[in-house]
Amino acid sequence: MKTEELPTRGLRDLTKILKLIIQNRYQLTLIMVFFLSIGAYYIISKPKLYLSTTKVYSLAGNDFYKYQSVGDALNFEVSPSSLLELFAYKLKDKKAFYPAIKLNGLIDIKPGVNNDTLERLITEYAASIEIKKDYVPMGGNNDYFWTISASHTNIKKWLKIIKEVEVVANKHVYQDIYKSIKNGIKVYHSKILDLEKMFAYFQEKENSNPSSGKFNKLNYDEKQLTILEKKFYIVPFGLATNSTIKYSLDEIEDQIFLHNLRLEKMKNALATLEKHKDNFNSVKIEILETKHKSLNKNLLIIIIFTLASIFSSFLFLTYKKFKSAL
Repeated sequence: MKTEELPTRGLRDLTKILKLIIQNRYQLTLIMVFFLSIGAYYIISKPKLYLSTTKVYSLAGNDFYKYQSVGDALNFEVSPSSLLELFAYKLKDKKAFYPAIKLNGLIDIKPGVNNDTLERLITEYAASIEIKKDYVPMGGNNDYFWTISASHTNIKKWLKIIKEVEVVANKHVYQDIYKSIKNGIKVYHSKILDLEKMFAYFQEKENSNPSSGKFNKLNYDEKQLTILEKKFYIVPFGLATNSTIKYSLDEIEDQIFLHNLRLEKMKNALATLEKHKDNFNSVKIEILETKHKSLNKNLLIIIIFTLASIFSSFLFLTYKKFKSAL
């Protein structure tokens, strides 16, 4: 008998619950709307947060060829990969970000904030920007690249910042290479001047002693050299041995020729840089292909408030059932 009454009793209880829900449908609807409205308001009022990632690649061969003469002129390597590393170094320094962040007002600040506080906030935000090296899975010519990743609340402002940072970082790379070439030209001018003075000095010394005949090597004991001789003969090239200094006028003349050739390459490299000053690019940066990922947990918030409305509805129905039982 009892086994037959259990399904009947369960069906009867379910009928009572459904009847209770129908009777209080408006109140339950209000509870649901109330909690979902709070959740929706919370989502709308909270700023949208994004994580944007921009890839930075080395220049392709057809983009780098115009800087080829620059690489030939310097003692250090100038290649697509070295330009990429120099550009990444400027990014990691973060100073290129400061003026762009300030100009575009990416950081939300309260009215009346003084400049010191603003500069501190900008510095802290710039420090949070991640500059990281990533590798291409399949390798190839460009087997790695750099990424710029940052969280923010405005996609348009962030893209403007990236564009401005690209310009500033390229300008800094340009200035470094330009200064290196200018310093190289200055050094080679000085070397050539010393070599020419050296050549004239020892040529005169050779000609002043015709009785000894023309000789190919200048052989002088180090103790016999004057201070002037040491300046032009020893210092520039470190030609001294333990006892004797040996160098020919022909070799000095060759050095003058080679240094002039190097100097000419540097001047051509400087002219190439100056020609591309306004459109100098050290990398390929995919600004317009930047990926934006939402960091807001909107779905989770909706689920939480939905569960809260269900729980509140359950409490309300329990209260109604208890009240009707009294």
